[in-house]
Amino acid sequence: MLSYFTEQFKERDYQEHTSSEEGVALPLNVYVPTVKNEYNDVAVVCIHGGAWTSNLDPARPWEGNWMRHNASLLASLGYCAIEITHRSITYATLANVLSDLKKAFKTVREVIMPRHGLKRLYAIGDSAGGHLTLMSAIFDELSLRPEKVVACNPVSDLTDPKWKLGNATDEERRDASPLYRSVKTDTEIIILHGEEDTVVPIEFSHKLTAHMNALGNSCTLISLPEAVHAFILYGYTTPIEKVNEYMEMAVNFFK
Repeated sequence: MLSYFTEQFKERDYQEHTSSEEGVALPLNVYVPTVKNEYNDVAVVCIHGGAWTSNLDPARPWEGNWMRHNASLLASLGYCAIEITHRSITYATLANVLSDLKKAFKTVREVIMPRHGLKRLYAIGDSAGGHLTLMSAIFDELSLRPEKVVACNPVSDLTDPKWKLGNATDEERRDASPLYRSVKTDTEIIILHGEEDTVVPIEFSHKLTAHMNALGNSCTLISLPEAVHAFILYGYTTPIEKVNEYMEMAVNFFK
């Protein structure tokens, strides 16, 4: 089992930026591998949750978000981990958030990966970040799609009243729902979902898995007994030992 504790968290190695259409700086924290092994050619994008909000502050550098410890762990295992963010749905639109997601992946593909000699692109995300991870697997621009993704307790149906997002219309929310997107993808998808999740019930992931496989996509759901929402986060609701166990599942899929 992985041996990792929050005290081992390393600061990012450096920060790259892209920008939104409105010129908002969108930072990407890059964690360079700390060991030499066969995974050094893999980039893993880490996408935080938090109901499509972020802690961007133009007055100070972005220090990262919920996934920074996961990114640190991946770097310690040989992966180049990139923590990304986006504008907040509290002041931006759903379309803005999805546009920011695409710009981040474009920067990873065209700037960060060539800089570090990376050949493969994977992604992992939690909750709203799980939703964005799934959306990356079905990007219209095929070259931006990652080869593998791990979506943890993802929001897959934005038409549910619980996810009434800003000024998005019903049509926009449906189009941004992986559950209703009939898209063929070569991206391999693993969904980890807690059976005790009361924020995003696991039934949504059962429906999504059936939908994806009906399209001929590779999508596997692993249900986690006793796991609650955001089980992948260090220092949140799940004991560190259990988070390590769940991260090991993700890492084994990446391997």
